[in-house]
Amino acid sequence: MQVLAGDIGGTKTLLAVAEVVPASQSDSSLRIDLAGARRYDSRQYPGLAAICQQYERDEGGRLVADAKERLEREKDASRKRLARWLAQSGVKAKERDRILSEEAALHDAARSALDGARLELDQAAVAQLV
Repeated sequence: MQVLAGDIGGTKTLLAVAEVVPASQSDSSLRIDLAGARRYDSRQYPGLAAICQQYERDEGGRLVADAKERLEREKDASRKRLARWLAQSGVKAKERDRILSEEAALHDAARSALDGARLELDQAAVAQLV
């Protein structure tokens, strides 16, 4: 999962996309990877929403597009996991197909919801980027 993370203050705001990932293949420890770290002078913006919108522009408008791509990848991975679990559970083919179709429709609806989405936040918001 990725989130827009920040250190927000009255004089400066630091923003980056943070993702929790396995530290290595061999153990269960985790690490936080940061991408697109940027610094903003908080005094030059009317609020956090304006800073986040500038961050989105500075990142090439890719935050929503990247979220849609991750949703598509997760849809495929989720479908494989669910299909394996349903098969192992002995669910009949017709019911399995119905469940998998509904699962795909949920991911498609989430992806469609991002069409035309804009980054809009207030001072208390944290944006989860799927």
